[in-house]
Amino acid sequence: MEQAHTQLIAQLNERILAADNTPLYIKFAETVKNAVRSGVLEHGNILPGERDLSQLTGVSRITVRKAMQALEEEVW
Repeated sequence: MEQAHTQLIAQLNERILAADNTPLYIKFAETVKNAVRSGVLEHGNILPGERDLSQLTGVSRITVRKAMQALEEEVW
């Protein structure tokens, strides 16, 4: 796994565990956006697939898919 992916997964896991009422798919999408903004993910980086993201974060594939759809709708 690429270093960028390792950092992203760590950030996702930290955000997912945060105690607040934000829906998981929004936490997930916001974390991906923040990773791009902070330079953890760069243009051209390919994210792991839904199945891998689901397994690495403990989030359902449906939640991962919903987060990715939200990012696509925002043109991320």
